[in-house]
Amino acid sequence: MVYLFSFSGVMINTLAYKKENKGSIINIAKAFEVDVILVLDKEPLYMALQKEFRNEGRDMKIVWLPKSNGVVERGEKERSDEVHNSIKRYFYGFNNTLIPHTYDVKIDDLKDKIWKIGAPGLPDSCMPLGFKAENKDTKPVPVSLTDKELRNHVMAVSHATDEKKICETNIAGFVVVTEVDKAKDKIKILSPQPKPLPPTLLVLSPDIRFLDR
Repeated sequence: MVYLFSFSGVMINTLAYKKENKGSIINIAKAFEVDVILVLDKEPLYMALQKEFRNEGRDMKIVWLPKSNGVVERGEKERSDEVHNSIKRYFYGFNNTLIPHTYDVKIDDLKDKIWKIGAPGLPDSCMPLGFKAENKDTKPVPVSLTDKELRNHVMAVSHATDEKKICETNIAGFVVVTEVDKAKDKIKILSPQPKPLPPTLLVLSPDIRFLDR
């Protein structure tokens, strides 16, 4: 677990640490210009952050905190169940006190509207001499409107109308694709709000799925 603090009064509780999301933690720290980073237990991450911010030129404190005796880390299933329950509460509320909406959207109406963030990048060694590889981490990539790409995926409803503005634009909420029927040209949406779907862009999360059960 990593906590980021800013003297402006912001405390950021980051996502559970895995090697692949180290870059996200670094990006959050830079974007919010945090002043203090507390790293709980993960000493390799602490060393990596020390190395990353050593030459930043700011008075940033990075503190490593040992894990308390007797603390047991949650397993993958527990983490997965927590994610599922959090998404379910978003749509159904605590104790199922909310009733979400389900409706169809024409596939043709979603052409060029669904994007994901991040594309595979080329290492500098593959670039011509004197050129540096473009940062692909924040590059919008169009999503194919297929069952494999969309079913059960969580999508953010962005206020952006231009894909180039996705990373700097707020979102209105979230929806889930529960069914894709190419034969009938329709996609079924689970939404906290009734139709229609806003005419802005949708941002798909490749790693976050929700199976309504």
